[in-house]
Amino acid sequence: MSKEILNHKIIGEVEWAANGYSEDYFCEREFEFLGSLRKFEVDFVTYGEKVISKQQVNDYLYFMENSEKILKNVSQALLEYYLECYEEMALDERGFEEISSESELIPLLSKENDDGKTDIYPSIYIKDERDYIGMGFNCKWDDDNGIGIQIVDGEVDEIGGLDIVL
Repeated sequence: MSKEILNHKIIGEVEWAANGYSEDYFCEREFEFLGSLRKFEVDFVTYGEKVISKQQVNDYLYFMENSEKILKNVSQALLEYYLECYEEMALDERGFEEISSESELIPLLSKENDDGKTDIYPSIYIKDERDYIGMGFNCKWDDDNGIGIQIVDGEVDEIGGLDIVL
């Protein structure tokens, strides 16, 4: 995997990573989410081009300026989505419990990282040709598909599998 660092004049330090299936710019940012400060990976999807577009910069700045509101909307949508899945997928029969608060989502969205630490590792996808910002999460009730969320004008527009944002 080849890597190089770019110091973008607006975004700051981003890393170009080419790993065989994706060639994009990445950076990490921390946000308050579900009661704790958490690291989010921000993926500027460039499809192999080494350019972050003006639209991607604008979307990034919009997210940064509105992150508190956006992440509150996302956490509420995640809870509603889990409760829908709970009924539709008969999750109770698979050992999952019905929950009533956003904080109860934490173990359901968590995974173990390479260092053995278990936490939520969300991603933010900023694509040039899209009219939304995407967010991706792991989820224990649907390991194969995960969760994808499309955010339009700060509101959750669609939620489903990761494929809706990739």
